Amino acid sequence: MTAPHATPRRASAAARRLPYRVAAVALAVAALLPWQSAHADVRLSKTRVIYAASHPDATLTVSNAGTEPAIVQTWIETADDKLDTPFFAAPPLFRLDPGDTNLIRVTLVGQAPDTRVERLYWLNVKEIPPAPQASAGNTLQFAIRTRIKLLYRPPGLDGAFDLQRDLRLSRGGASVENTSPYVASLFVTCPEDDRQTSLTVNPHASLPMPRMSCPPADVRIQSINDYGGISAPFTPPLDGPVSTPH
Repeated sequence: MTAPHATPRRASAAARRLPYRVAAVALAVAALLPWQSAHADVRLSKTRVIYAASHPDATLTVSNAGTEPAIVQTWIETADDKLDTPFFAAPPLFRLDPGDTNLIRVTLVGQAPDTRVERLYWLNVKEIPPAPQASAGNTLQFAIRTRIKLLYRPPGLDGAFDLQRDLRLSRGGASVENTSPYVASLFVTCPEDDRQTSLTVNPHASLPMPRMSCPPADVRIQSINDYGGISAPFTPPLDGPVSTPH
Protein backbone atom coordinates (compact mmCIF):
# COMPACT_ATOMS: atom_id res chain seq x y z
CA MET A 1 0.00 0.00 0.00
CA THR A 2 1.37 3.42 -0.93
CA ALA A 3 1.89 5.78 2.00
CA PRO A 4 0.57 9.36 1.89
CA HIS A 5 2.84 12.11 0.57
CA ALA A 6 3.55 13.37 4.11
CA THR A 7 6.69 12.05 5.67
CA PRO A 8 6.28 9.23 8.21
CA ARG A 9 7.33 11.54 11.04
CA ARG A 10 4.68 14.12 10.20
CA ALA A 11 2.04 11.47 9.73
CA SER A 12 2.93 10.00 13.10
CA ALA A 13 2.78 13.40 14.81
CA ALA A 14 -0.63 14.06 13.31
CA ALA A 15 -1.81 10.68 14.54
CA ARG A 16 -0.60 11.54 18.04
CA ARG A 17 -2.54 14.80 18.18
CA LEU A 18 -5.73 13.61 16.53
CA PRO A 19 -7.35 11.70 19.44
CA TYR A 20 -7.30 14.83 21.63
CA ARG A 21 -8.82 17.00 18.90
CA VAL A 22 -11.42 14.35 18.18
CA ALA A 23 -12.31 14.08 21.86
CA ALA A 24 -13.11 17.78 22.03
CA VAL A 25 -15.32 17.55 18.95
CA ALA A 26 -16.97 14.41 20.31
CA LEU A 27 -18.01 16.12 23.53
CA ALA A 28 -19.56 18.97 21.57
CA VAL A 29 -21.46 16.60 19.29
CA ALA A 30 -22.61 14.45 22.20
CA ALA A 31 -24.28 17.49 23.72
CA LEU A 32 -26.67 17.53 20.76
CA LEU A 33 -27.92 13.99 21.39
CA PRO A 34 -30.76 13.07 23.79
CA TRP A 35 -29.49 11.63 27.07
CA GLN A 36 -30.22 8.24 28.54
CA SER A 37 -28.39 6.06 31.07
CA ALA A 38 -24.89 5.14 29.87
CA HIS A 39 -24.20 1.49 29.10
CA ALA A 40 -22.32 -0.41 26.41
CA ASP A 41 -24.44 -0.54 23.27
CA VAL A 42 -21.66 -0.38 20.68
CA ARG A 43 -20.56 -3.87 19.63
CA LEU A 44 -17.50 -4.98 17.65
CA SER A 45 -17.46 -7.78 15.07
CA LYS A 46 -13.98 -9.02 16.06
CA THR A 47 -11.89 -9.58 19.16
CA ARG A 48 -8.65 -8.76 17.30
CA VAL A 49 -7.54 -7.21 14.01
CA ILE A 50 -4.68 -8.57 11.90
CA TYR A 51 -2.85 -6.11 9.65
CA ALA A 52 -0.80 -8.32 7.32
CA ALA A 53 1.83 -6.66 5.14
CA SER A 54 1.02 -9.19 2.41
CA HIS A 55 -2.67 -8.20 2.44
CA PRO A 56 -2.96 -4.68 3.91
CA ASP A 57 -6.71 -4.46 4.34
CA ALA A 58 -7.69 -4.59 8.01
CA THR A 59 -11.29 -3.79 8.90
CA LEU A 60 -13.94 -4.49 11.51
CA THR A 61 -17.61 -3.64 11.83
CA VAL A 62 -19.18 -1.75 14.73
CA SER A 63 -22.89 -1.81 15.43
CA ASN A 64 -25.26 0.01 17.77
CA ALA A 65 -27.45 -2.48 19.62
CA GLY A 66 -29.07 0.21 21.77
CA THR A 67 -32.11 2.43 21.37
CA GLU A 68 -30.26 5.75 21.31
CA PRO A 69 -27.69 7.22 18.91
CA ALA A 70 -24.05 7.03 19.97
CA ILE A 71 -20.89 8.98 19.25
CA VAL A 72 -17.97 6.65 18.56
CA GLN A 73 -14.28 7.60 18.73
CA THR A 74 -11.46 5.37 17.46
CA TRP A 75 -7.68 5.52 17.82
CA ILE A 76 -4.61 3.26 17.95
CA GLU A 77 -1.91 2.96 20.62
CA THR A 78 1.33 1.06 20.98
CA ALA A 79 1.62 -1.93 23.33
CA ASP A 80 2.78 0.46 26.08
CA ASP A 81 -0.15 2.87 25.54
CA LYS A 82 1.62 5.53 23.47
CA LEU A 83 0.02 7.29 20.49
CA ASP A 84 3.16 7.30 18.32
CA THR A 85 2.15 4.60 15.82
CA PRO A 86 2.29 4.35 12.01
CA PHE A 87 -1.36 3.25 11.90
CA PHE A 88 -4.61 5.20 11.73
CA ALA A 89 -8.19 4.08 12.38
CA ALA A 90 -10.81 5.69 10.14
CA PRO A 91 -13.22 7.21 10.66
CA PRO A 92 -11.83 8.62 13.93
CA LEU A 93 -15.22 10.02 14.97
CA PHE A 94 -18.74 9.24 13.82
CA ARG A 95 -22.36 9.05 14.87
CA LEU A 96 -23.96 5.60 15.01
CA ASP A 97 -27.76 5.47 15.08
CA PRO A 98 -29.71 2.60 16.69
CA GLY A 99 -29.52 -0.55 14.57
CA ASP A 100 -26.88 0.92 12.25
CA THR A 101 -23.41 -0.44 11.48
CA ASN A 102 -20.20 1.22 10.32
CA LEU A 103 -16.88 -0.04 9.02
CA ILE A 104 -13.62 0.88 10.75
CA ARG A 105 -10.56 0.58 8.52
CA VAL A 106 -6.97 0.45 9.77
CA THR A 107 -4.48 2.02 7.37
CA LEU A 108 -0.72 2.52 7.36
CA VAL A 109 0.03 6.27 7.35
CA GLY A 110 3.74 6.13 8.16
CA GLN A 111 6.66 3.82 7.60
CA ALA A 112 5.90 0.13 8.16
CA PRO A 113 7.39 -1.27 11.39
CA ASP A 114 10.89 -2.62 10.86
CA THR A 115 10.39 -6.08 12.28
CA ARG A 116 10.52 -9.74 11.30
CA VAL A 117 8.09 -10.79 14.01
CA GLU A 118 4.55 -9.75 14.87
CA ARG A 119 4.12 -6.51 16.75
CA LEU A 120 1.29 -5.70 19.14
CA TYR A 121 -0.78 -2.50 19.04
CA TRP A 122 -4.16 -1.63 20.59
CA LEU A 123 -7.24 -0.51 18.69
CA ASN A 124 -9.50 1.59 20.93
CA VAL A 125 -13.21 2.13 20.33
CA LYS A 126 -14.88 4.54 22.74
CA GLU A 127 -18.63 5.01 23.08
CA ILE A 128 -19.21 8.58 24.29
CA PRO A 129 -22.52 9.21 26.08
CA PRO A 130 -24.67 12.17 25.08
CA ALA A 131 -24.87 15.14 27.43
CA PRO A 132 -27.75 14.95 29.95
CA GLN A 133 -30.78 17.13 29.42
CA ALA A 134 -31.35 19.96 31.87
CA SER A 135 -34.34 18.14 33.38
CA ALA A 136 -32.29 15.04 34.17
CA GLY A 137 -30.94 16.45 37.45
CA ASN A 138 -27.69 15.13 38.90
CA THR A 139 -26.25 12.41 36.67
CA LEU A 140 -23.12 10.30 36.43
CA GLN A 141 -21.83 9.64 32.92
CA PHE A 142 -19.35 7.08 31.65
CA ALA A 143 -17.51 6.91 28.34
CA ILE A 144 -17.11 3.19 27.66
CA ARG A 145 -13.90 2.11 25.94
CA THR A 146 -13.37 -1.26 24.29
CA ARG A 147 -9.76 -2.15 23.51
CA ILE A 148 -8.79 -5.02 21.21
CA LYS A 149 -5.48 -6.24 19.84
CA LEU A 150 -4.17 -4.95 16.53
CA LEU A 151 -1.40 -7.25 15.31
CA TYR A 152 1.01 -6.14 12.60
CA ARG A 153 2.18 -9.20 10.67
CA PRO A 154 5.32 -8.47 8.59
CA PRO A 155 6.20 -10.01 5.21
CA GLY A 156 7.20 -13.66 5.39
CA LEU A 157 4.70 -14.65 8.09
CA ASP A 158 1.66 -16.48 6.73
CA GLY A 159 -0.20 -16.98 10.00
CA ALA A 160 0.31 -20.76 10.07
CA PHE A 161 1.55 -20.92 13.66
CA ASP A 162 1.21 -23.78 16.15
CA LEU A 163 1.55 -22.59 19.73
CA GLN A 164 1.25 -26.13 21.06
CA ARG A 165 4.62 -26.67 19.38
CA ASP A 166 6.11 -23.22 20.04
CA LEU A 167 5.29 -22.73 23.75
CA ARG A 168 7.17 -24.19 26.68
CA LEU A 169 7.25 -23.75 30.41
CA SER A 170 10.79 -22.65 31.21
CA ARG A 171 12.64 -22.43 34.53
CA GLY A 172 10.70 -25.45 35.74
CA GLY A 173 7.33 -23.86 35.10
CA ALA A 174 8.08 -20.44 36.59
CA SER A 175 7.61 -18.75 33.22
CA VAL A 176 6.02 -19.41 29.84
CA GLU A 177 8.25 -18.97 26.79
CA ASN A 178 7.05 -18.20 23.26
CA THR A 179 9.60 -19.42 20.70
CA SER A 180 7.48 -18.41 17.68
CA PRO A 181 7.53 -15.14 15.67
CA TYR A 182 3.86 -14.56 16.56
CA VAL A 183 2.23 -12.80 19.50
CA ALA A 184 0.76 -15.50 21.75
CA SER A 185 -2.65 -14.79 23.31
CA LEU A 186 -3.31 -17.35 26.03
CA PHE A 187 -5.68 -18.50 28.76
CA VAL A 188 -4.02 -20.31 31.68
CA THR A 189 -6.00 -22.58 34.03
CA CYS A 190 -5.64 -25.49 36.43
CA PRO A 191 -7.78 -28.65 36.49
CA GLU A 192 -10.71 -28.37 38.91
CA ASP A 193 -10.32 -24.58 38.94
CA ASP A 194 -12.67 -22.39 36.89
CA ARG A 195 -10.51 -19.28 37.15
CA GLN A 196 -8.80 -18.18 33.93
CA THR A 197 -5.77 -15.93 33.66
CA SER A 198 -5.07 -14.25 30.34
CA LEU A 199 -1.49 -13.76 29.15
CA THR A 200 0.00 -12.07 26.10
CA VAL A 201 3.53 -13.25 25.35
CA ASN A 202 5.53 -11.41 22.70
CA PRO A 203 7.51 -13.30 20.02
CA HIS A 204 10.76 -14.92 21.21
CA ALA A 205 10.04 -13.74 24.75
CA SER A 206 8.98 -15.15 28.09
CA LEU A 207 6.62 -14.02 30.82
CA PRO A 208 6.36 -15.06 34.48
CA MET A 209 3.57 -17.52 35.11
CA PRO A 210 0.73 -16.29 37.33
CA ARG A 211 0.20 -17.84 40.75
CA MET A 212 -1.44 -21.19 40.13
CA SER A 213 -3.19 -23.67 42.44
CA CYS A 214 -1.63 -26.68 40.70
CA PRO A 215 1.92 -27.85 39.92
CA PRO A 216 3.46 -26.86 36.56
CA ALA A 217 2.92 -30.33 35.08
CA ASP A 218 -0.84 -29.89 35.52
CA VAL A 219 -1.15 -26.38 34.08
CA ARG A 220 -3.51 -26.13 31.11
CA ILE A 221 -3.06 -23.51 28.40
CA GLN A 222 -5.43 -22.49 25.62
CA SER A 223 -4.33 -20.34 22.69
CA ILE A 224 -6.48 -17.86 20.76
CA ASN A 225 -6.27 -17.76 16.96
CA ASP A 226 -6.71 -14.92 14.45
CA TYR A 227 -10.50 -15.29 14.52
CA GLY A 228 -10.89 -15.35 18.29
CA GLY A 229 -11.27 -19.13 18.40
CA ILE A 230 -9.95 -20.91 21.49
CA SER A 231 -7.89 -24.10 21.23
CA ALA A 232 -8.32 -27.25 23.25
CA PRO A 233 -6.38 -27.17 26.54
CA PHE A 234 -2.79 -28.42 26.41
CA THR A 235 0.27 -28.49 28.66
CA PRO A 236 3.51 -27.18 27.12
CA PRO A 237 6.69 -29.18 27.75
CA LEU A 238 8.66 -28.36 30.90
CA ASP A 239 12.19 -27.01 30.51
CA GLY A 240 14.43 -27.19 33.56
CA PRO A 241 13.91 -28.46 37.12
CA VAL A 242 10.29 -28.33 38.25
CA SER A 243 9.61 -25.33 40.48
CA THR A 244 7.62 -25.50 43.70
CA PRO A 245 3.95 -24.45 43.20
CA HIS A 246 3.13 -20.95 44.49
